[in-house]
Amino acid sequence: MFVWALYAIFVALLLGLAALAAEHVARLRGQATRWVWVGALLASLLLPPAMSFLAVDLPTQLTPLEPGLLRLRETTARALSPERWLIAAVGAGFEDLNAWSVRLWPYGSALFVTLLLALSGYWIRRRRTLPVIELDGIRVHVAPDVGPAVIGFLRPHIVLPGWLLQSEPALCATALAHERQHITARDPQLLFASIALACAMPWNLPLWWMTSRLRRAIEVDCDARMVRAGHDARDYGALLLAVNQGQPALALSAVSLTESHSFLETRIRLMLAMRHSGWRWSLVIAAVAGTLALLVSVQVRPPELASRREIPFDAHSVAGLVGYYHFGGLSVLHVARAENRLYATLTGQERWELRARSDYEYFAAARDATLSFVTDRDGRGVRVHMQYGGERYAARRMRDVVAQDLLRAFADKIRNQTPSAGTQAALTRILTDLEAGRPDYASMSRFAAESIRDSLGSLQIELRSYGPRRAVSFAGVTPQGLDVYRIEYPRGLLRGEVKLAADGKVLRFELGTWVADEVIDARTRRFQTQTAAAGSERALRDFIAAMRTGTPDYDTMVAGLAAIVRQQAWTIQVGLASLGALQSITFDRVTPNGADTYSVRFERGVIVCQILLMSDGKIQGLFWDP
Repeated sequence: MFVWALYAIFVALLLGLAALAAEHVARLRGQATRWVWVGALLASLLLPPAMSFLAVDLPTQLTPLEPGLLRLRETTARALSPERWLIAAVGAGFEDLNAWSVRLWPYGSALFVTLLLALSGYWIRRRRTLPVIELDGIRVHVAPDVGPAVIGFLRPHIVLPGWLLQSEPALCATALAHERQHITARDPQLLFASIALACAMPWNLPLWWMTSRLRRAIEVDCDARMVRAGHDARDYGALLLAVNQGQPALALSAVSLTESHSFLETRIRLMLAMRHSGWRWSLVIAAVAGTLALLVSVQVRPPELASRREIPFDAHSVAGLVGYYHFGGLSVLHVARAENRLYATLTGQERWELRARSDYEYFAAARDATLSFVTDRDGRGVRVHMQYGGERYAARRMRDVVAQDLLRAFADKIRNQTPSAGTQAALTRILTDLEAGRPDYASMSRFAAESIRDSLGSLQIELRSYGPRRAVSFAGVTPQGLDVYRIEYPRGLLRGEVKLAADGKVLRFELGTWVADEVIDARTRRFQTQTAAAGSERALRDFIAAMRTGTPDYDTMVAGLAAIVRQQAWTIQVGLASLGALQSITFDRVTPNGADTYSVRFERGVIVCQILLMSDGKIQGLFWDP
């Protein structure tokens, strides 16, 4: 819940910025602005839970292979995830705050509601002590130190200061008309509703800021109504100045003529329709900025709030879920029970142990996968919806004999190293689009599209560094069923891996430097023995030294890495310079892909570096984290 609260705050901040821009546009066009902030407040409260929990029932005609509900969360961008940013910044240590957040939230809301009721009670008691007079047929309370203002939310009353009643009659009548405008427009009720909405999320500071902006917008709109009603803008401005001389502004809960001097100046300028010379450009810029902020707000990805609390299996429910489910093509999910445990095996992958969240919803903690089963009247699973790797898939139950045929076909594909139809054409199309800088994301799954989108710049730099593409040839099939292709360029070879979904979309796409089988075998042996590659420490030390002096040796890198380093050389040099002098390089471990991991200690910090060498000693990959 702590992460969800940060997500809601971020969304509210974006919506607040959009409302600020919309308010500027509305003022320049002479339109009311209070509804802009009302809309922003409502959106800030409704959008986060809607994007987190709501789903849309997609017509079968649109998704013949994946029937069912589409969660709105799945339409957001993975890169715009406050949860992802928080994990990258501080790791998973924040998770302990979730339980405290759930406990404290109701208490916080109750506290603010209590304060709101106490404030209302105070004004009710205070009003009863004030004398009442009739002015122009209206009952008005007279106070020595309050007003002109409207106090009370459900039953508002006008309060005028004693000094105003002794001033010029025209001044007093104008002030009274202003407060009557507030009551007629139901401004006190609108302000009360906005404060009540903010109490629903008392920790959401942008909501309180929006409430303050709404209070100001209420005053500006009331000023505009007064001018349209026939009151002279200059005389009305003189009233505002007179009222604000030495009068303290009331609390957020009251609608009052008195304001801070800076906002008073704004109100007078708006009434007099004072525009600067470039107001038209200002309008366009504000409209564009507000639209962008609004679009980004609906693309922020909410955290996954699904509970990981395990409950005991229900034997009857589990028995009905066991069987085979078909995702399309050769992708089959086998759900089996063994030793009072439930397991799921996806074609080409290892078996997952499933844990029950409910009788029909299970999760695999090790894979961050969720399975939701749809059953018939007898409790027998007929469909399953799987959330895995940022993607959502749907599968229908199939007969065991048909599933066995598909599994044998997949085993034959691996054994015979046979490519799937369409993978070479799909890979060629992706490479062509990447080289042109126009990837067709509609032809990819969400996971593949986001992966390419996140690394598009470096992919383009790398591909250009190898020269014009010469040929693409099939090279084999991975144990997971991805087709491997050898991509030839004038300045090197690349390895492309691709897998298609049943509907022809690119399900997986990987691109990297071509590595010979014997090198892969050597890396596997080094991983098993945790032995660093000969020369990897020297290569890392030389790279750091060369970058610090601004003289990188690009001949010691493969073409793709050299192009990326050349593009980022200045940034790397500045980063290394900020760490101070190099003190030591210590070997830590070998990763499963054969990269040697080192802890590099500098004068002002330590970074973790991973370096991957080719058989000729060239650096294939280099990664580091603070």
